Amino acid sequence: MSSINRAISRLLNISEGIDEDKLKRALRVARSMSSPDKGLSMANDLLGGFGVEYISEAGRELGYVDLGGTYDQTICFEDGEGFWIGSWGDWVEEVEAQQSEEEGMIRCAYCGEYTPIDPDKDWRETVCQHCGWYVDGSGKAPEPSEDDEDEAESVKPIEGQRLQEAIDKLLGGERGTDNE
Repeated sequence: MSSINRAISRLLNISEGIDEDKLKRALRVARSMSSPDKGLSMANDLLGGFGVEYISEAGRELGYVDLGGTYDQTICFEDGEGFWIGSWGDWVEEVEAQQSEEEGMIRCAYCGEYTPIDPDKDWRETVCQHCGWYVDGSGKAPEPSEDDEDEAESVKPIEGQRLQEAIDKLLGGERGTDNE
């Protein structure tokens, strides 16, 4: 078979998807190999894939057979999980959701880095600490004005006697003590 015919065959596999039985056979073969790399390589050969790819996300790594599409069903491997049939796109979404839920972090749509979610705002108004854009990618957040910075520097925590005086002022006057 010529390289052009192989390329056309691969493209047809992508557009039609890989047969489920073929995926299951490749999964059995991958699991029988002596290492994950050998298993993924053998699965790639059996499926006619474009090679073995690796992606890292939030401290985790996924190996998978590249069949051309983000959500194509393929053979995947992750340490601690083993081999399974799935898509690397679904895996990334799952890891991002876990990172958001467990760590209070969200991935910035502009720079791709994780940043803490601002709990006092709608998630779309959270500003990425890495790039300064809104995490939904809608645009760069405005820079704080000098007035905002001066005001922030002038606000100091109230402690001790000053705290008691501030409370009394808020309550409308001085309070008597219990000792009187």
